[in-house]
Parts: sequence; C-alpha cells; structure tokens
Amino acid sequence: MNESTKKLLEKDNKLFTFHSGGGFVHLGYGTEHDEIFWLINPTELIQPIEQKISPEQIEFHYDWVNKYPENEHDFCMFGLDFNNMDSEDEELALNVIGTIEKKIGKHLCFRSDSWSCHFYAVFSEGLEILQELSNKIDEEIFEFFDYKENK
Repeated sequence: MNESTKKLLEKDNKLFTFHSGGGFVHLGYGTEHDEIFWLINPTELIQPIEQKISPEQIEFHYDWVNKYPENEHDFCMFGLDFNNMDSEDEELALNVIGTIEKKIGKHLCFRSDSWSCHFYAVFSEGLEILQELSNKIDEEIFEFFDYKENK
C-alpha cells in the first residue's frame, strides 16, 4: 500500500484495508454488523457505450481494478454484499438496498439484486454518500436484529 492510500484511510475511521482472498484487495467501509461492509476499488471503463437508453442517457460499463484507491479523484466502485449472511436475512438486505437506492437513485450507475448492490463515483463523492447513509443503514441493522431476537 502506498502513502496516498494511507492518507485516504485517514479520511474516516470506518475505512480499513480488506483482503477478500485469492489476492484481491479493497478498501472496506464498515457498518455496525461484522458481516456487512462496503468494498471500494478503483475502476476502469471497459465498454464506453454499450447502448443508448435514450438520446439523453448513455449506459457505461466499468470493471473494478484489484488495487486500493490512491487519491480522492479515483473513479471507484462502491459495493455492498450480503452473501455471507443467512438466507432468512434477505429482508434486511432488501431494506438496506432500498435505502441506498432512494438516496442515490439511478444515477451513479447504481445496480442491485436481492443480495448486493454497487454504484460508481469519484472516491470523495462516494465516501460522502457512505457517510450520509451510514447512520440509516446501521439503524436498519439494529432494528432488524433486535426484532429477530425478540420474535
């Protein structure tokens, strides 16, 4: 890890380095549940224009790069994955993904399914979004597991 990545880690105490196995590295951004956290990697444009959705909107496709972001201006993928959780926790995944989608909408190339979501943004902008969403996501996690325990 280089010095510029170390400086990015100082931007928020929820940021950390993460190795997901197989030599893959990411910056992580934590939540109040050990199994739920964001993965952040720089991206590269792999297909500039796949299709025109409308004359005003063109869809771009990106792929994350297996390295740490190095500066605030890196274009990054911010991904949240619930696949490590039990299948009965799908309601939590859907609630959290819904909250994220309401916040960022369809801009920032937001994509989701019932067990994961991701969006693309400049690192500094994406980090601001994570900071804004953090309290709401943590609240949903607490409420879900509190309800599950008291059920």
